[in-house]
Amino acid sequence: TMPPVLRLLLWVAAVAAASAATQSHLQWMSFWTLDSPSDIDGWGNFMFDSSDAATILRASELGLKVLYNLDTTLFNTTEDGHTVLRNDYARAWHTAANEKLFAWYEEGVIVGFFVGDELTWGGLPYADLVAAIDMVRHDFPTAIMYYNECWLVLVYDVDLFDNPIGYNRVPGNLSWISIDYYPDSGTIQDAKDIYNKNLYPIMSDNQFALYVPPSYGTTMDPDRYCGSANCTQAMVDWAWASYKWALEDQRIIGLNPWHWHCYPSETGYEQGAACMEAVRHTWQEIGARISQQNADLLD
Repeated sequence: TMPPVLRLLLWVAAVAAASAATQSHLQWMSFWTLDSPSDIDGWGNFMFDSSDAATILRASELGLKVLYNLDTTLFNTTEDGHTVLRNDYARAWHTAANEKLFAWYEEGVIVGFFVGDELTWGGLPYADLVAAIDMVRHDFPTAIMYYNECWLVLVYDVDLFDNPIGYNRVPGNLSWISIDYYPDSGTIQDAKDIYNKNLYPIMSDNQFALYVPPSYGTTMDPDRYCGSANCTQAMVDWAWASYKWALEDQRIIGLNPWHWHCYPSETGYEQGAACMEAVRHTWQEIGARISQQNADLLD
């Protein structure tokens, strides 16, 4: 039999290796629909959904890594709800880049760009998505470039209007991609299956994934939207399950739940983490673990 001392040494080595593996891949924590960058001060470490100068400068002052939101710089929504490239997207991009983005990047105010949310699901042609990403990458060859897509695009290769997309590869100049998947669509295991079967096979080896888990409540049909009559407990359970999955999956480098802000109307997702104390505290604990463990890697 193995001597007890050797068994202990092997166990310590295994724990150290697991910790090192965690630090090497799970590094990023944020939240959708923040009211202010200070909402995640001390437990989040990046912000991605703003193009407002004052908000970005405040986030940078707090030490958050900022991805500038390019959504309105590059895209428009038509009257019938389609996402399209702006007619003047190239000019709008170069104007923004020359006015502030080059300087902000050099100064470390921003570290990259959030390209947009569910763009091809909204009807943007895949070729236009690639063209926009390639244009930004040409001017910022080392910046982080991230966008989020709807899971239905990856599973069925159609957009919101049931048009075929031809989404055969994650755009090559993208750094990060995420999928949002919630209990009104399925289970956490279903989310894992989509990543493993539909997302990872079309990613390059140098690209990484984030996951957008649910963080909401509702007074309107909670069984449908939360998968349970108790939205709070359901969201807490999804939070811990998402964190466990991210720790185990080397391709997932971050979590950014949807959503933080609390809406007054009954929309089905109106309650955010800001007004769900147990959910908020859970994500604060998870975020602190991720951010504190990896603070030295992100400096």
